Amino acid sequence: YSGSVFYYCPITSVTIGPGVTAPETIIDLFQDCDSTSWTNISLSGTSSYFSVSSYVLYDKNKTKLIKCPSGKSGSFSIPSTVTSVADHAFRHCTKLTSLTIPTSVVSMGYYAFYQCSGFTSVNYSGTISNWLNINFAGWNANPMCSTNQDASLYLNGTLLTSVTLPNTVNQFVFQGCQKLTTVTVPSTVTNIGTNAFSGTGVTAVYYGGTLEGWLSNITFVSAGSNPLINGKGTLYINNVAVTSVTIPNSINTISNGVFAGYAKLYPRYRCAHFWCILLSAQSRRRPRRGKGTV
Repeated sequence: YSGSVFYYCPITSVTIGPGVTAPETIIDLFQDCDSTSWTNISLSGTSSYFSVSSYVLYDKNKTKLIKCPSGKSGSFSIPSTVTSVADHAFRHCTKLTSLTIPTSVVSMGYYAFYQCSGFTSVNYSGTISNWLNINFAGWNANPMCSTNQDASLYLNGTLLTSVTLPNTVNQFVFQGCQKLTTVTVPSTVTNIGTNAFSGTGVTAVYYGGTLEGWLSNITFVSAGSNPLINGKGTLYINNVAVTSVTIPNSINTISNGVFAGYAKLYPRYRCAHFWCILLSAQSRRRPRRGKGTV
């Protein structure tokens, strides 16, 4: 591991020579460089592997954004030629305040936006359907994940405050979206990816199916997959608020995380402590009405 080579080094400029041929070399060497004075990346001569625009490093064809210097400040727009953002690409870019993402981007790398705490807005030029199709590789791949709580996600110029989910939801897709307050979950939803809703501001979740459907038909890959995870939301099933649960006889298993973070079900304890829950057909254990210890 060489990611700490330039850690705490107050570098201001990096010039890449012709001997460097692999993007992974740059990603690995500079992933932990947190110098707020580093504003310049340049090439020494002509490169067959890289290109530079506005001091930001790309691959030769400018389809992959490899590295933004950590001292870059203000607003930044990803070019429309870019389809992917590399691992650690914007890591430690604390002085960036606004990011614009074109619809051409379909994948965001692991830790691409780690500690990008200065963002006040992320502007995506596509629709919610386009956003939902982006592959977020892992933690901090979503630019909203490291932002301050006042940051906003705009889709085609409209602030994202509510969403209706498709049948499957990609991991980390809404991570850190504090302004997202309302989530509609149709009865056709079957899978919600890892930490899709961790760090959101959701206050209301509307499920279009039955209690049985909520308990058994949705796979919550992690506790953070549940839009209730922040402990502030109310679950409505067919527009009726859920404040107590009786497990029907027809239910053999309960999906992991169905009540993760749902404080209103059991006011004294957050259900995040009980997110990994299975009800076996043999035991048929039922909670007392009004107690969220399922």
